[in-house]
Amino acid sequence: MTTVSSIDSMVPVLGEPSTYPINPSLYECVEPQPWKVCPKLFARVQRKPFDSGLHYKTCEVRPDDKEYEFVRRVFEHSKPPGMVIKTVTLVHNPSLSTQFEATLKSMNSRANPPTWKNHPEANLRESVVQRWEMITRLFQPISVENSDNTRKDRLENIKILPLWHGTSQDVCNSICRTGFQFFGKHSFTDPTAQKGAFPSTDPGYFGSGVYFTSSARYAGMYNARFLILSWVSMLEPFPVVNDCPHPQRGSDMKMLEGKAAYQHYTAHYIPVTNTRPDFPGSMEYYPCAKGQTPNWDEFVLFDKAQALPRYIVEISPEGTAPPTLPISIDDVIPAAETAAGLNLMGICRNSECKKHGNEIVLQKGYGDFDIGKEASSFACPCCKKAIDVEDVTEIILEDCKYLLKSNDREGETQRRRNLTGQEKISIKNLAFLKITTEKKS
Repeated sequence: MTTVSSIDSMVPVLGEPSTYPINPSLYECVEPQPWKVCPKLFARVQRKPFDSGLHYKTCEVRPDDKEYEFVRRVFEHSKPPGMVIKTVTLVHNPSLSTQFEATLKSMNSRANPPTWKNHPEANLRESVVQRWEMITRLFQPISVENSDNTRKDRLENIKILPLWHGTSQDVCNSICRTGFQFFGKHSFTDPTAQKGAFPSTDPGYFGSGVYFTSSARYAGMYNARFLILSWVSMLEPFPVVNDCPHPQRGSDMKMLEGKAAYQHYTAHYIPVTNTRPDFPGSMEYYPCAKGQTPNWDEFVLFDKAQALPRYIVEISPEGTAPPTLPISIDDVIPAAETAAGLNLMGICRNSECKKHGNEIVLQKGYGDFDIGKEASSFACPCCKKAIDVEDVTEIILEDCKYLLKSNDREGETQRRRNLTGQEKISIKNLAFLKITTEKKS
């Protein structure tokens, strides 16, 4: 990489946080795989039921959670004037998480030649790429478990960032359910086209994709109440610049507006500046030209699986009551923990139970188990009421040596492992399942 110059207004200066688009201390508040959350918070969200008809769970992030400090640092680095965080809600959608991690692996192996070097304004584009390299190095290296969880694969080419997207509460719910969508832009080019349920705000100045920014302040211009903080993945992006004075649109904007991803690129990266510096309220931000200092940074993605919505952040004017630690059911009745050996997971449906609608765990430990019989005798440890077999959802094997024998739609299966950590197995659609668990050798 080219040596960073402290006189280049595009490139952050080492040791000067104010020059970075994101807080350079964020790595202190994340897990080794940054898009994941700490075991304590993950256990809380796991105990939550899926909302009716939805495919994701939510859980309030408390001020004493490490993740709250992470969100606060991202927000405070460039926050909307006069606004504070009201609530932070963790979003857990297993399907979107699986897609995100699979995309990390598949993109990492793609060829990604830096063709921008052959474009006009190559020196300016190089500065833009240097800016991108400096902020993405905070979360390097990236590693992802392989298919059988026996090792972690190191991904050298892929980069990730926590980025904001400002939108309405209805769209927030849609994004949490199905991921980011390319809401139609036909109404900008076809006078007969309808805008649709979630219309776009512009034709896509820098490409027809999903837009993110590193600035909560900039995202707040699009919605003053709800922001989504997502983990976003990309290979080296196409650096978008301006080759003429503002407010004229440069060659890049004319080439990219309303179009799909440029050439082979997975993302476009655009440090932008206000076309009307005399009018701070202007919403017209164009790519930086030579010598200009960016106000904000924009990112355009072209595959929904590149973005994992992780937090919904509700903001409110300063002066509102600061967040307090809520009293939760987990504070009244400690949550059931898993233990070494076999554990059964179910949901209590007793409306009079304090655990009603929540996941509960039955620890079975070591021994020989017929899962059908165990599920039939499963009772809630809180209210002692029997759990319906249909509400026994999965088994959790933890830190043990086990032998599993099962019959399912594909026939008889046997599995033997000396397990470190946890393995979860759905017991739906299984006609027969026996497990022997022992202490690890």
